[in-house]
Amino acid sequence: MTNITEIEFLALNNRKAILYVPVSIYIGMTMIIGIIGNSLVCYIYGRMVKHTPTNCFILSLGIYDLICCGVTLPLEIVEMRYPYYYIETCKFQRLQITGTAIASGFILLAIAVDRYIRVCKPHKSKIESQLAVKISILSGTLALAMSIPVVLIYGQHTYTLPKLNITVSECSSTAENSRSVFPQIYYGFLFILFVVILIPLSILYGLIWRTLHMRKKTFSFSMTYLSASRNSFHNIAVNEVPLMLKQSKGKSKSNPTVNHIKGDPLQIRKSTIEKKNRYQFYKLKRTTFKLFLTTAFFTISFLPYHALMIYRTVVSDFVNLEPAAELTYNLFLRSYQLYTLNPTVYAICDNKFWTQLSVLFPFCHCRGKEEKEDSEEVEN
Repeated sequence: MTNITEIEFLALNNRKAILYVPVSIYIGMTMIIGIIGNSLVCYIYGRMVKHTPTNCFILSLGIYDLICCGVTLPLEIVEMRYPYYYIETCKFQRLQITGTAIASGFILLAIAVDRYIRVCKPHKSKIESQLAVKISILSGTLALAMSIPVVLIYGQHTYTLPKLNITVSECSSTAENSRSVFPQIYYGFLFILFVVILIPLSILYGLIWRTLHMRKKTFSFSMTYLSASRNSFHNIAVNEVPLMLKQSKGKSKSNPTVNHIKGDPLQIRKSTIEKKNRYQFYKLKRTTFKLFLTTAFFTISFLPYHALMIYRTVVSDFVNLEPAAELTYNLFLRSYQLYTLNPTVYAICDNKFWTQLSVLFPFCHCRGKEEKEDSEEVEN
């Protein structure tokens, strides 16, 4: 081995760290946006809004991702700063980021099931808030159990730099595992798990959008999304309209509101109900779109990573790369870290979030145009 001083070795490390500056910037921006966004999500959805199943799931995503942004991503930046040194937190980093990613996937699947029931099976029993809490805890527990193999795979990997004949270390598969098929089997398991989650997500959202399209086209859902006690227009006509007419006879002189009633009261009531149905449909569709957008963002963030892992396993191990190729490789290898912004993506699209944010920070003028709780879900 070539003998060099510690100063020379540090200079060599610094040259590699300069190459990784774009990767560090990417991680740093994800970390800052994630910490700010997830902190606001956790506070607003945990303390300031109604505790609905969807809000519970978004809060769980926010908690998991806040831990990742606040703990793991800063350590990732340290790794990029010292690429030729082994960081002792290696195993913990890989365990934590793998576990939170799997847990996020499970929760997004639970959200899709909840959306499917509410849109396609509105008369079925829905996921309640208490069950949503249990699902979130179970998702975290299962994800942690499925992430345990990471501790066995990752560790201090020592190798020799080509041409320089210098030994360096990094956080990667250990020498023992590099000669084993176990890492490839586990990476294959993670990819299969990703596909197993992705397929039901695609099917469920496909059915949801088809149902919404059909109901928008025919508007046959009109009475479906009224509360059970108000579902029947017949009951309204029998019970409320005669009462309205009776009251109008006795109070028409003193009540200016009654004097301004024109036309058939039954028709007026029917028109009011239809407007309410359209508004409820609008809210239902918009909430579904926000959750779909969050799920799509999660999926897209993992595609480059899985494509890279498949290519590395089947074709090449990515050794002796040119600087540009090495930089691209490290960026793609960390593409999945964008999943930590999932709750923030949902919150940005939610008027309810901006309304509550304006309560916290009145000077920001971030209140949405619609002051009402138009982002609340039907029957939540």
